[in-house]
Amino acid sequence: MPTFSINKIHLFFLIAAFVFLGFSSRVQEAEKRPFWGFYGHRLINRTAVYTLPEEMYPLFKQEIDYLTEHAVDPDKRRYAVIGEGARHYIDLDHWGKPPFPDLPRQWKDAFIQKNGIELLDAKEEVVAAYASLELFFSEYPGAQTIIEEAVAQHLNDESWVIDSWPDSLQMGEAHTWHITNELMSHGVVPYFIPVEYHRLVRAFLDNDPKQVLRRSADLGHYLADAHVPLHTTMNYNGQMTDQVGIHAFWESRIPELFAETQYDFFVGKAEYIRDINQFAWNVVLESNSFVDSVLQIEKRLSREIPEDEQYCFEERLNQVVRLPCASYAAQYQQSLAGMVESRMQKSIQAVGSIWYSAWIDAGQPDLRKYLSINWDARDLEADEYLEKAAKNGKIIGRPHE
Repeated sequence: MPTFSINKIHLFFLIAAFVFLGFSSRVQEAEKRPFWGFYGHRLINRTAVYTLPEEMYPLFKQEIDYLTEHAVDPDKRRYAVIGEGARHYIDLDHWGKPPFPDLPRQWKDAFIQKNGIELLDAKEEVVAAYASLELFFSEYPGAQTIIEEAVAQHLNDESWVIDSWPDSLQMGEAHTWHITNELMSHGVVPYFIPVEYHRLVRAFLDNDPKQVLRRSADLGHYLADAHVPLHTTMNYNGQMTDQVGIHAFWESRIPELFAETQYDFFVGKAEYIRDINQFAWNVVLESNSFVDSVLQIEKRLSREIPEDEQYCFEERLNQVVRLPCASYAAQYQQSLAGMVESRMQKSIQAVGSIWYSAWIDAGQPDLRKYLSINWDARDLEADEYLEKAAKNGKIIGRPHE
């Protein structure tokens, strides 16, 4: 009898250990997965539809479910496409201090000033290096036109090479020139928004409703990301200030808890944007102005509130996840004085306005003719590929959080 009792106790603790390890691994795995980031993007795109004029309803209101669901496609592409991640953020503080006067607002100017070029020999060893393309052009002026023409094509590339030049440039022996795109490593969202905008205008001009929807859904995502303060700093997840996890806390947990019950999303009608490039920069500069508050307020609260009241465990999608407690999130939101709600409101109005502006710039095409389009032929293969990549893959490049 005593022997049985001892074995039973051992068995109990053994089972308890396995349960704890299993629980711990589920929590750790769950914390790595982007359960909450999709909520806000879907809400913003869906609500933005109601800012549009009635003339745009035949397409946008009819396909509101598509615009809602595909608002998260760019995040899924981070698992499948090299260079996608950089479209979602910009590390403004890498380039100096506000208002960052040394960072050109035009992509071509920034590309030439902030990216260097290296000359590699046959062994791919660096034999010459230039800190910027401007310095390179001062020595090889004939190369400027060639590179400038290629700049727009390499907005999404982290690096690229030139292994041949036209004989007319008299560049000497054939060498491999390697351009490192430092801008990409620190994010390009304000540069990419105008690019995607002009693609949307082109889709309207081409009378291609499927591309209009896809570009609109994507553009809504990038513009919403630009409104998030932590998308504009190198300390994007509090990793530099011992606040790891603050990105999802601000961007996802708070909206999930309070958006539908406390936020007012009547933001008015979409307005025409005259200068898309300047508009994109205004958004990220304004977002960046809130970074210190986002970090410092949470840091203060974390010191004032007992640690066991800051994080709770909840079961979501059959997994146990560690999240900021609802009470802690409520105190953080209150201390932020409506910042999250305000940024979401501005995101909604901005997304509706950029869709509306593209339609205006395309000549206000009659969207009623799109009602006869066969909508059954969706890009199912592409959608399935992104879904699979997001579920089973690893983010390419830097994650948001």
